[in-house]
Amino acid sequence: MRHLQLLAMLVLAGSLAAQQAPEGPGLTPKTGAVFDNLYTNVFFGFNFRFPPEWEISFVASDGSCAPECVLLEVRAPGYPKVARSVTVSAEAGAAARPGHLASAALVLEKTGSRKIFDRQFEVGGHTLYRTDYRSQLVDSDLYQAVIAMPVKDYLIVFTFAAESRKQLDSFADGLAKDLTFTAAK
Repeated sequence: MRHLQLLAMLVLAGSLAAQQAPEGPGLTPKTGAVFDNLYTNVFFGFNFRFPPEWEISFVASDGSCAPECVLLEVRAPGYPKVARSVTVSAEAGAAARPGHLASAALVLEKTGSRKIFDRQFEVGGHTLYRTDYRSQLVDSDLYQAVIAMPVKDYLIVFTFAAESRKQLDSFADGLAKDLTFTAAK
């Protein structure tokens, strides 16, 4: 009889765990992979296509994300002389932050970068918040767009960097076609 009670408790515990983790077993915020030039994150349910000639600096494949983690980093050939890059990160609990301002944007503001553009837009039924900055470096300017997207009590943050405003707009504006979703909102 005692074994039957233990078995019933284990079945109940497993059932409750399955109800509390709708993403599926073993999925974490860093559950992602790159195939060709397409990054897929299974936990958050999105795909992001980046330029095929760009080099992957980092891609997370598993693990937790508290309070913040990098999911993907890709750079144009010739980096750092060519400053074009994109970093995709996630911030736990940040979706409730007023204005959905990502910590990357807060850091840029605290270090003296000048905000030059601010807007929100939609991609696939998701609202994204874009803020652009210009940082003055010793011998040039660096333009960055921080685009935040609330998903599952996280902010997914795309941080684009470029040497000119035109390059930044070309790449950041392309997010609307380069970002697709694999799961319902």
